[in-house]
Amino acid sequence: MTIFLSPCFLLISVSLHAQSTWLRLSGGTVTETGKYYESKISDTSGVLVTGKSNYTLSHSSVFKTGNSTRIDSSSRSGQNAGVLVEKNSIAVFDHDTIVTDGAGANGLFITGSATSTSVSNSIITASGVHAHGVDVTYLGTLSLSSVYVSSTGDTAPALATDCAGGYINFDRGTIIASGRQSSGIYSTGTITVANAGITAYNDHGAVIDVDGIINLTASSVVAAQSGLMIHNTVGSSKVATAVFAQCDITANGGHVVYDTAARLTLTFNGGNRTRSSSGNLIYGVKGAVVNAFVNTDSLSGNVMADASSVINITLSGKSLMESSFQNASLTLNPGSEVSLTADSHLKAFKDSASVDAVLLSVSNVTGNGFNLYYNAALAENKWLSGLSYGLKNGGCLLPEGATCSSVLSLTAVNRSKVNLYPNPAGNFIQVQYAIAGSNYEISGADGRVLASGTISSGRLDVQQLPSGFYVLTLVSSGEKMYFKFCKE
Repeated sequence: MTIFLSPCFLLISVSLHAQSTWLRLSGGTVTETGKYYESKISDTSGVLVTGKSNYTLSHSSVFKTGNSTRIDSSSRSGQNAGVLVEKNSIAVFDHDTIVTDGAGANGLFITGSATSTSVSNSIITASGVHAHGVDVTYLGTLSLSSVYVSSTGDTAPALATDCAGGYINFDRGTIIASGRQSSGIYSTGTITVANAGITAYNDHGAVIDVDGIINLTASSVVAAQSGLMIHNTVGSSKVATAVFAQCDITANGGHVVYDTAARLTLTFNGGNRTRSSSGNLIYGVKGAVVNAFVNTDSLSGNVMADASSVINITLSGKSLMESSFQNASLTLNPGSEVSLTADSHLKAFKDSASVDAVLLSVSNVTGNGFNLYYNAALAENKWLSGLSYGLKNGGCLLPEGATCSSVLSLTAVNRSKVNLYPNPAGNFIQVQYAIAGSNYEISGADGRVLASGTISSGRLDVQQLPSGFYVLTLVSSGEKMYFKFCKE
């Protein structure tokens, strides 16, 4: 039986067929409560809101079984969904339950740039393969508050934007995906999540494709693989975006952030806790380009890139990273610190505010006996003059291939009464106020001792040295003092 009501172009179709009762609304404004809708027919949604409708449903249930005959249509346009909202319609759901069980049977599907939906205090579950709990396509808009969303099928992320993307705002609730290749969140659009628990039992916690955006605040992510995975399925040069604030991220079978062949802007905005089975905070491969910003946050984990990838990481505010670095570039702004957990190899290093070019020390990097190597051939590292610098608690900042000598592993220096001039030097340098009988050594940028002796008059002959930068070490009464000078 089908009932049609069409005042002012309002069309409501309630169909009873094979023990199914499904709703089709096209045009007008309708509010319902305490309803039960069900569709067992392939390619037919339990509730369809279309044609510029304005629909409100509360304290109701929608059930959908039966497989989609075309998975591509269910992924793009929502065919076979539990609830489908499309074509410039507006829908509101409150205290509702939406349950689907079928291939391509998404729980709630929103599509179209002028289509918007809000859901509160509700449960949405999907059980079939290729069946998302929630999916938004073609720039649709969805807001969820205090909602439980889950998917159990394979290739079925629980909360998703796809096909030209869309906008999802999720505040308070639970997001669970348990199938294979089913992340908790999948974004090709913009997804903002706050105060949520996200679990992916067999996949990454969240996935971004191409230029998708994920913004997580005050949420937990528990993943069987990586916490966040970024890839690029179309080879685009567009940039993905991920922002974390006050999040707890656990990657039980991968990395906290894993980028493969994609471009990513990554921001940690304080209060985050991360852990991974690999020990990696950020891992980039296959031409990945990651620009990471740590703002007033304390993080641990390695930053690793293969030879084809680029990771640029910038610390600001009172940030602390306990890390090692491989093939990454590092910028430390005033107030930020790094504590090394292994020997590390940087491309570029920027830290001019905390590197003392006279004492040859770095005040905001704790070496813990490890070295931080940089590429002296890069123009970005020219300011380091190819020299070695001591780190706190042992270890050096030094060029690739150089050796960290004990001379340069300093923690404190007192040189208030000693001065070296001229600098740059010609054939001689004068060490003013040096104590007669003090021993000295002159070392090259690679740490090799090129000259040594005992100071008598304070005048040292350096005319045999080639042009370049050198370190003068003075030893008097067990105290070592270090001076960098340039030989013209």
